[in-house]
Amino acid sequence: MTRHVVLTDNTNYVLQPPPDNLIGEGRLEQLQVTSAEGSHSLLLQTEYDGHSLQMSGLAPSGVSLFDLSWHAQQGYQIQQNLPMPGFDIGKILAYYQLSAWPVSLVSKGLLGEARLEQAGAERVVKLADESLFRLTSEGNIRRFVHLRDKYQIEIRLLEQWQLHE
Repeated sequence: MTRHVVLTDNTNYVLQPPPDNLIGEGRLEQLQVTSAEGSHSLLLQTEYDGHSLQMSGLAPSGVSLFDLSWHAQQGYQIQQNLPMPGFDIGKILAYYQLSAWPVSLVSKGLLGEARLEQAGAERVVKLADESLFRLTSEGNIRRFVHLRDKYQIEIRLLEQWQLHE
């Protein structure tokens, strides 16, 4: 199992536990990646407990693409059910956390010289004076823009529910 994700050549991120406000919750979200090569969409179904999360990636038709499990002590493990060229599932989870987890948790996860700055609903991850990623949140939509590699990920909340114990 892996505990960290390589975001760029000089930037690693150690995945963090779910924040308190997500524990005991399930979510269905649409994730759309847009780049110069085109646009790809998938659904994410995620369930959170205190020290772990379970995430399934589904094609818009409902076909299972991957299952990801993450535990605070062991890191993450991915079972990829179908090939997904151009998708790094570990990075998707890191970007998900960078855009949704509280700044205090995200800052703990950034390794090396990278730092997170927040102004209102916008977050920027910087390395020295270079802005690497811009993250914004508006209502049920979060956007992650990779400024160096020139692509965008949009995550739209479709449904959320409480898990039964």
